[in-house]
Amino acid sequence: MTFRVLLDIQVRPGQEDAFERTWREVAESIAAHPANRGQSLLRGEDAYYVITDWTDESAFRQFELSPAHVDNRARLAPYRTGGSMATMPTDHERVRVILWYRVPKEEVQPLSKTYQQISEQLVGTPGMLGNELLHSQVNETTMAVTSYWESAQHLQDWVHSSSHRHTSPLRPYLDTDREQPYETFTVVSAF
Repeated sequence: MTFRVLLDIQVRPGQEDAFERTWREVAESIAAHPANRGQSLLRGEDAYYVITDWTDESAFRQFELSPAHVDNRARLAPYRTGGSMATMPTDHERVRVILWYRVPKEEVQPLSKTYQQISEQLVGTPGMLGNELLHSQVNETTMAVTSYWESAQHLQDWVHSSSHRHTSPLRPYLDTDREQPYETFTVVSAF
């Protein structure tokens, strides 16, 4: 059973770049820990969110008390104004991603063709179980892409790989009017 740690971190205004740079350095040291199964940094409107998975709670708690963790916190402290932590065991590894798009009516067909070409390039991506392009039946300019992954680690490996660039033709259509133009979900139950 994977043990997940969710951090909500408030960063001092104007310190975002320095925080992200330092976090990447800290993340490299955490990734070297044998019990760490992966981590990701997400930037929200008012905060950063860190998701870190561990082999089990005991391994995380040992790391949490280690000198390495104390050093990591000290390195990030100058950029932080506050935050919180939540932890939870996760039984299910599979994740789903939904990306929301706003597409002018006359560009729906060309976008569909572009999606098909991108999907063909992604065949064989480790951990990717599939993806779909959805078109709203209510709002003809709303589209979504859903992708299915064996684990959050597979998703993160792909996001940080060069093949993630294949999706760049879709980026201009991301629905940035939404608070979250994309979301990642952990599968908690399936039938």
